[in-house]
Amino acid sequence: MINSGLVYLVMPKWENSIGGAYGCFDTLEKAVEFVNRFKTIPDHEIMEMNLNPDYFSHKEMDPYYVRIGKNDSVPIDHYIADMIDEVEDADTENFQVIFHGNCGIEGGQFAMYLFAPSKKAALEKVIAVRNAVIQQGEWLAAWERYNSETKLLSNIARF
Repeated sequence: MINSGLVYLVMPKWENSIGGAYGCFDTLEKAVEFVNRFKTIPDHEIMEMNLNPDYFSHKEMDPYYVRIGKNDSVPIDHYIADMIDEVEDADTENFQVIFHGNCGIEGGQFAMYLFAPSKKAALEKVIAVRNAVIQQGEWLAAWERYNSETKLLSNIARF
C-alpha cells in the first residue's frame, strides 16, 4: 500500500484516542480554520496522520513490547504492539535499558520490541537479549550514561 498523503485530526488536548476527534481534514489550513472558528479558541490540538500508511504484515508472528527488570523474568509490561511505529521498532528489535530517579543500577529495566510467535516466546527472547546486554557490559554503560546525564541536569538546575 502506498502512502497517499496526510490527514489532520482536530482533537481535544485531553483526549488520547482518535475516537474523540472533532474532525478530519485534508489540509492543515482547514484544520486550523476549524479550531479558530469561534471568538474563544478551544483547547484543541491538531494531530497529523498518514493516509494509507505503509505497514508491516507477518502472518506467523505478532509484534510484542516486553519490559522486565534486571534480575526478573516476570514482565512489568507486556502487550501486542500494534501501533505503526511500534511495529517498525519490532521489525528492528529495538531495545533500551531504562533507569528512573534513584532506582540504582539494580532497579533498571529492559524494554524491547520484537516479533515472536507467542507471548511466551517473546518473553524468552527478551530475557536472552537482556542477559546478553548485561554480559557484554552494555547495562553498566547505560547506567554510567544515565548517571552522567542526571548529574549534568542537576548542575544545570542549580544555576
